[in-house]
Amino acid sequence: MEWLERRMKIESKRWKNTRGLSIGSNGHLHFSGTDLVPLAKKFGTPLYVLSEDLFRESCRQRRAAFDKLYPDSLVIFATKRCA
Repeated sequence: MEWLERRMKIESKRWKNTRGLSIGSNGHLHFSGTDLVPLAKKFGTPLYVLSEDLFRESCRQRRAAFDKLYPDSLVIFATKRCA
């Protein structure tokens, strides 16, 4: 488990966003409190996951930025599925 924590510290300097990532007491990588190993076993890898809380927070931040500069704007969010 220590090697993974060290590796995450090293990689986190290169990753754009490590919020929500942690190492669980079982040594597995967790994202937003969810163990990713069972998900990878069930759905395979690579596996793309989103945190609803982090996604909503990001949307609120972008909305606030647009409201500040363009108060009458309409922000419409979209995502693209990785095929």
